[in-house]
Amino acid sequence: MIIFLFIVFAIGTIAGLIGIFYANKVNVDQSFPFILTYTGVIFLVISAIGIIIYQQTPTAIDVYRGNTTLEILYVDSVPQDSTVIFKK
Repeated sequence: MIIFLFIVFAIGTIAGLIGIFYANKVNVDQSFPFILTYTGVIFLVISAIGIIIYQQTPTAIDVYRGNTTLEILYVDSVPQDSTVIFKK
């Protein structure tokens, strides 16, 4: 899923840059560069939203349901750090 979102991000960036390039360099139909630029922006927004949604961090309900474990790092039998990790 993350790979797909990065591909969408790349497509959006490339389409936006091509749109900006054509708007400045080529005397073509004026709607073409703007369509590419807007397509690029739409792809970038979709990928950003997807990355935010896909990013999985443990929530309180995950801990309550038992979907996570707590790993504690001990140094000389003194707890130093703890990490919540999803169960496989």
